[in-house]
Parts: sequence; C-alpha cells; structure tokens
Amino acid sequence: MTQRKASTLCDFHIHTRNTDDAQDTLEAMAEAAAARGILEIAVTDHFVPGLQGYCVTPHQIERHFTDAERIMRRHGVSVRVGIEADYLPGAVRELEAMIRRFDFDMILGAAHFVDWCGLADEGSARTYFSRHEPRAAYRMYFEHLEESIRSGLFHVMAHLDLVKKFGAAMAGNPGFEEYAECAESVARALAETGTAFELNCRGFDHACAEQYPSAPFLAVIKQAGVETVTIGSDAHRADAVGDHLERGAAALAAAGFTRIARFRQGKPCFSDLRADQSY
Repeated sequence: MTQRKASTLCDFHIHTRNTDDAQDTLEAMAEAAAARGILEIAVTDHFVPGLQGYCVTPHQIERHFTDAERIMRRHGVSVRVGIEADYLPGAVRELEAMIRRFDFDMILGAAHFVDWCGLADEGSARTYFSRHEPRAAYRMYFEHLEESIRSGLFHVMAHLDLVKKFGAAMAGNPGFEEYAECAESVARALAETGTAFELNCRGFDHACAEQYPSAPFLAVIKQAGVETVTIGSDAHRADAVGDHLERGAAALAAAGFTRIARFRQGKPCFSDLRADQSY
C-alpha cells in the first residue's frame, strides 16, 4: 500500500469481517484509508435477508456507529455508516424493518441474486448461466435490478452491471449492444426515482478488467440525466481500501461527470472531480 497526499476522493463501499466474505475490522479499514490519504469512508456490510453469514446484525451496526466517533479521533477518518442490502421480493418487510431501525448515512442497494443464484460467486454464477441462454440471463438480471431500483428503498444502487463479472466468460462475452436496451431501462429507472448509482472499482481486479458500470453504460446513464454518483473500492480487506479510485474517477470524468457524491444521513453532498488531479 502506497502513501500519498490527501485526496478529494472518498471510498463509499467497504466491508468488514462482520460477514463471511471480509476479513478485517472497521478500524483496520479506516487505518488503511488514512495511510492512502482517504479521509472519508462508508462501511457497507452486507444485509441479505435469510442468508447466514451475509446478514449484518443490529448489534454490529450499533457498534459501527460507536466506533466511528473513536476512529475519527484516532485516525482522522470520517466513517459514514451504511449498509449494502439486497432486494429480495419475498423479504421486503425484513429489509424495511432494518432500514427503519437506524439513521443510516447511505443505503446501498444490490442485485446479487437472480433465480436463487448469487451472481458474485463463481459456482453459483455457473449454475445460473447453465440454466439460461445468454440474452435471457442478462435480461433477467437487469429486470431484477430495475425492480430493485423502483422499490424506492435505496439511496444508491451498487455495481449496476455485476452480471458481467462471470457472465463475460460464461455467457459468451456478450457486447454492450446485446443488452443496451436493458441498460437504457435501468438508467430511466434511476432518473425517474431519483436514485443515485455507484462507480464500483472492484471490476478492475475481475476478469472484465473495468469498472462497474462499463463506459458505454456510463454514457447511457449520463444521457438519461442521472448526475448523482458515489465511488467505492468494494474492499473486503484492509489492503484493498482505496484501490483503483483514481481509475474510477477518470472513467467518470471521461463520461462527462463532474462531481462525486458523499451521503450523510441519506442526503448527498458533492465534491468536484476536477479538484483531484491525481488521475
């Protein structure tokens, strides 16, 4: 991990060891952020109703709020407490109860699960793509994503084209033109509901070797008039905090976006992308 000057960029998607896919404490994540000059982060542990090991508890959320104050004093890093919650039609009441229970800074929506398959997991994704031909597989994912957006439960939607994580290889590497109409429908849903989206930098380390969403998808979103976007590394360990933020910011700038949002108590405040010259 390299030390660098304080950045105007923030990291609004990190995970702690509260769920099975991550390994470090919130303090370790914040300490890593400070070492990279990132002065604001959002902790967004998973909440997938009914999935053991991927469902942050109320007690753990309360601990985040308590730890945030101490971390600010010790490391100078502002910690915003959020959640990454999956929209599952059969578990909306449970999700709503969790959302109402806390004054979250940001509720990050996700569409990891389609046809009972987790598209971020290689084995589960393989099952999904074995069941459906490529066009249908992508269409089903985007239909579920749009339904999640239109639920009105989320401030921000995460990694909009997550389906390509394994779909690029398992579904014959479909080009954007194969699902452009679906992307346009998702962009309209964002615009019509006033939902923000996330530029997720984790894809630079995946087989797709690019951000979520892709450059053509970003152009569609911009054309739809959606302007509120967060940025995050989607780090699941301390040494990945802040990874590829500059590359993600450069992708946003190339698409014509001029600012990045931070959420505080459900409301966005903005930083000028042009203020960070590191990319």
